[in-house]
Amino acid sequence: MVDQEEPCFVLGLDIGTTTMTCCIYDQSCRIISSETARQILLTPKQGYFEIDPDVMWNSILQMCRETIKKANIDPNRISSMGISVLRNSFITWNPSDGKMYHNIITWKDLRASHLCHQYNSSFKLKFLRFFTKILYYFTRSTRYLRASAFECLNEMAVSRLSWALKEIPGLMDAANRGSAIFGTVDTWLIWKLTNGSIHATDPTNACVTGMYDSFVLDWNPTLLYLFDVPKRMLPKVLETNGFFGLAQPDLFGSAIPIRAVVGDQQSATFGENCFHLGDTKCTIGTGMFFNVNTHERIYPPCRNLYPVVGWKLTGEQRPTYLLETSSADCGSLINWADSIGLFDKPENSAKMAYEVPDSGGVFFLPPLSNLATSVNHSLSTFSYIGLRPTTTKSHLVRALLESISFQVKRLVDQVESSAKIRLNSICLNGGIAKNDFVLKLIADLCGRKVLRASNVEMSTLGAALLAGLSSGLFKDLDSLKEMKIVDKCFEPSGDSLKSIDHYILWKNELEKRIKNVS
Repeated sequence: MVDQEEPCFVLGLDIGTTTMTCCIYDQSCRIISSETARQILLTPKQGYFEIDPDVMWNSILQMCRETIKKANIDPNRISSMGISVLRNSFITWNPSDGKMYHNIITWKDLRASHLCHQYNSSFKLKFLRFFTKILYYFTRSTRYLRASAFECLNEMAVSRLSWALKEIPGLMDAANRGSAIFGTVDTWLIWKLTNGSIHATDPTNACVTGMYDSFVLDWNPTLLYLFDVPKRMLPKVLETNGFFGLAQPDLFGSAIPIRAVVGDQQSATFGENCFHLGDTKCTIGTGMFFNVNTHERIYPPCRNLYPVVGWKLTGEQRPTYLLETSSADCGSLINWADSIGLFDKPENSAKMAYEVPDSGGVFFLPPLSNLATSVNHSLSTFSYIGLRPTTTKSHLVRALLESISFQVKRLVDQVESSAKIRLNSICLNGGIAKNDFVLKLIADLCGRKVLRASNVEMSTLGAALLAGLSSGLFKDLDSLKEMKIVDKCFEPSGDSLKSIDHYILWKNELEKRIKNVS
């Protein structure tokens, strides 16, 4: 154990859908220790996806304690902790005794699908859209334009909260009495860490619930009325790197200040240092998440691009906003290819793709659920087209990897045409970031530098950076950029016409498929 010194470390905690990670960083943003734990997803019924909060809590405690022990530091030297979480997963509980009314209902859960359809076709929501459209006509306020396009989505916490208030006996009465409070995973963790003294969240987690107004930075009374949600059950919304209380000293050996709470994708964007207009983060793991910094401007939803609060820093009047879009199962396709023997190991896929000069006329068309389209997302089939007797495994692997790069190119074009934003270099992370072929092709297609950071734990890093800024461990945003280490920069080639022509052919085939099923 080192001698007692002033705090010079920060703890970053990331709670994901399938894994949880804890990292301790030093003043140079280097990881000095880390631990991971598996998140156990429960499926009690078809379409239900839950997490046992007690199991998750015990796993988090054990993981954080092991990380601190492995770092071989006095816990008093940890200046603060930051928490990054999966968004739109929530729980309700009694604030008096901590008794939970149900398991954590995750963002993947489909139990409220029928309610989404009912709300979207209801007179109340149709009137809201019509009325705000009229207000936009006279005011030209983006706030009203955004409201006129509001749609209740299954991914929003409000749809499943509405279900819980209707279906769980006594929950609505308890909420009205103040005996039931609501929290996304971050809120519940803060409440547990502080022994029930803090009931709070931040704008990055609140803005995606379907109950929050990202313009005025507060819960939206009209939406709460529409979904019949008692406001008294909702947490207070603090700044992203505000003060969320002290973790109880008996948990980790010291009362560590909780100095940041942030949604996972916003945290990864911050970790990539995407601080300026047009800075872009693309995470390609199990799914694909694409975030673009729009600075202080909030855009209305457009062609499956959604505005979210990126972060609201202490002392800043306005938050930084992002445009976000996502798709599913990119990483799962690599796992599928591995399972049927297209390659012996996923890390060898880039080498196989380079073994042939092109895909030999083969295209891989991803599931429509992977794409930002308005077609039925139950269409999760995919296909190869253009197969010939001369087609080899290398052609199939190359076509599959090309389709991932093509999807990124499609998103880049969509953002630039819809939002009229010129994107800067693209910071890419996630499991696919290890694939040089995919990253080089993205650079060629998009005409942008593609940067792969040396730190792969972007969500924990982003939370740690936010907390470190708040605690004074890090000076400012410029100092964070100076500490970033880029593992590799992929420059666009001067001769990329062949790749672009191939992308256009793929896009044409994809649009034919979309048209056929629309």
